[in-house]
Amino acid sequence: MSGWGRMISGVTVTKDQSKEPDLKTRYYKGSLREVLERIRKLPAEETIFRLVHVDEERGEVMLEYRGTLGITHDVVITPVAMTPIRIAVDVHVAIRGQIWDVGGWNRNLVGKIYKYLDRHLTPISGAKT
Repeated sequence: MSGWGRMISGVTVTKDQSKEPDLKTRYYKGSLREVLERIRKLPAEETIFRLVHVDEERGEVMLEYRGTLGITHDVVITPVAMTPIRIAVDVHVAIRGQIWDVGGWNRNLVGKIYKYLDRHLTPISGAKT
């Protein structure tokens, strides 16, 4: 989705085919369980987030972020095992109750999440093997 489309829809999604490097899927070395557990710990270490739900079966973690202006963002982080030790992590962020993301808040949240994961896990190249 283009920057204009993200601004109007209020939704930001990472994916492998993104033309924007900071919105591309990230890959980490480790087991799916290890990555999922690290994502689950994010709200305890980054108190700007609140844990809403962990779906072990689907491998998704839902978080909530409430900005300083009182705007709430719903965040879904999805780790997917590409191999037993290579995990892809995608992030879906949506502003709740409005459709405008004029300030690029969603994109900033994606960056915060990936920076956290980069600090606690071993990033690896996204190139297909």
